[in-house]
Amino acid sequence: MEQSFCRKTLLSVWEIWERIFGELNHIQKIRPDGLFRLSTHLYHGPAVELNDGTPVRPGDLVGEIHLSSRDSMEMQLKYSSRVKVAIAARKALKQDLVCLAALVAREQSMAEVKAFYAITMLYHGARVLGFEDREFKNWVMRWVYTLGEGFLLVIYHPAGIFRLRQGRQDLTLKYIWMSRQKLLRDYLPASEK
Repeated sequence: MEQSFCRKTLLSVWEIWERIFGELNHIQKIRPDGLFRLSTHLYHGPAVELNDGTPVRPGDLVGEIHLSSRDSMEMQLKYSSRVKVAIAARKALKQDLVCLAALVAREQSMAEVKAFYAITMLYHGARVLGFEDREFKNWVMRWVYTLGEGFLLVIYHPAGIFRLRQGRQDLTLKYIWMSRQKLLRDYLPASEK
């Protein structure tokens, strides 16, 4: 993909910002060649009860999953079709979840994490991995995140600004959640249980 000077500049600036944000928020890769990055913090959102009965309340320790934008873009550029990208991404994300489950099972610092969540437009694909989605009710924050996700889509998606022009109906922002128990049940290798 030939990139314009403007797009290359935006990518460079965004990657500097992402590095700074990652350092400030202690965001770490789950595995070296994976797509997920992780931070843990006290939850400040609305109370949520997950499908398996796990309650998440303000003040609970949660893991926030971040998608590595650069690695995601590189995967998109590597494959010739959207179907191949989707298959490769699903495989990589499953591997990330297996590594996350192993990390949660062995690290004492993860013992109190109740659930894992992300804010994303990619919630349809996340369902296949076992996440459940919830509406993003705070309209101000939804607007801010949608603006940011739209910006990322423009600079990282191969179609750039043209992807936004295709329509916004599938660009809805939602929370995706997975409880600690579900993660360990579905992704912890049998050898580590």
